[in-house]
Amino acid sequence: MKAYEPIKLNSHSKAESKINSSYVQSWMNKVWNIIADLLVPNTEPQIMQKRDRNGQDWWYVYDPQTGESAWFTSETEVRAWLEGCLLQKSVSNLNHRNPK
Repeated sequence: MKAYEPIKLNSHSKAESKINSSYVQSWMNKVWNIIADLLVPNTEPQIMQKRDRNGQDWWYVYDPQTGESAWFTSETEVRAWLEGCLLQKSVSNLNHRNPK
């Protein structure tokens, strides 16, 4: 009489389970980041660098808190603008904390 081996109900190996778990975790992290980005507005200034057809570099800056935006032709100008925004926000915060 021939002996039969028991049937394995779970054919997935531990390595396959780890891969699937890692994939699901990665996917869930991406979904969570998208949801967080939609629910929590970005208040940091946004900066984009562009180059025109003449080879001139331009920087576009946008402050989502104030709605202000500007174009600059140098990093120095961008830094000065950002420092001005930070100074303006600091003064505004001080005024809100210590009303006259």
